[in-house]
Amino acid sequence: MISSKRQINIACLQTRPRPDFKSALDEAITLAEEAVAAGADILTLPEYCGGLKTEGSAFAPPFEAEESHPVLKGLRDFAKNRKKYLLIGSIAIKGPAEKILNRSFIIDDCGNIISRYDKIHLFDITLSEKESYR
Repeated sequence: MISSKRQINIACLQTRPRPDFKSALDEAITLAEEAVAAGADILTLPEYCGGLKTEGSAFAPPFEAEESHPVLKGLRDFAKNRKKYLLIGSIAIKGPAEKILNRSFIIDDCGNIISRYDKIHLFDITLSEKESYR
């Protein structure tokens, strides 16, 4: 049996929390282009790569419906144009009754969503009188 092994290069991109869609997408695309230039075949992005800000002690990520989410669209276009697979750690998606869903996606090299997962909130924590997460 002849074995043909192919090396696959995976890039783990680390974006910083951005307060809006445009700056979040701009940073993700810049890092993705650098990774592709360095030979990456598959790119991974972190949780809330579509934007994250705080309002007081609460997280307040910018969110939009999946079908009109500008960061998701931009990353799908990137995957299609550059023929790369993407794992999107998560972006905030508008759910039913204005609920925010923390959704992860896998995008194929044609820009199609081939998998999605809504992350489940598992715990609450109070760190101090001023800092808590629910």
